[in-house]
Amino acid sequence: KKITGITIMRTPIEASALLKVAHISLEDKPYDKLFHLYMVLTMENGKVLALEKNEVIKLSVYDGRKGAEEFKISKVPSKTLSELLQKTEDRMGYSYHRYDAIKNNCQDFLMNILNANKFGSSSAKAFIKQDVKGLVGSTAQKVLTGATRVFGIAQTLLD
Repeated sequence: KKITGITIMRTPIEASALLKVAHISLEDKPYDKLFHLYMVLTMENGKVLALEKNEVIKLSVYDGRKGAEEFKISKVPSKTLSELLQKTEDRMGYSYHRYDAIKNNCQDFLMNILNANKFGSSSAKAFIKQDVKGLVGSTAQKVLTGATRVFGIAQTLLD
């Protein structure tokens, strides 16, 4: 089915157990909140789906999450969901299925979707991208990367 609407959503990330395990504090950082970002896709058959990347790429029926900020894409590309994802995977290669909280996170995934499929204004891209480099040291980054890989494997096995 063709995509007829795209809205980029972002929700604040609460200080999770993973951040605590990795000894990461947001105090003295250049921003007050970190965000998780995802896309809400309206399909030509009326279905509304959420597309996101945490430890794995997830596509689900959109549940109308509370507290999200949104940015509506005005010029939606004439593509099917399959075409959108294939172009993104072609662009990202090996990184498409990998997750890294700093170098290949939900924001990077959405930016790659926009860039691979040639849509999204500079305002949309500014809404998505939050610079998280320098947020954590190399040891904490390794802990986050290892933990998200373990969560990804567990999620894949459970699904």
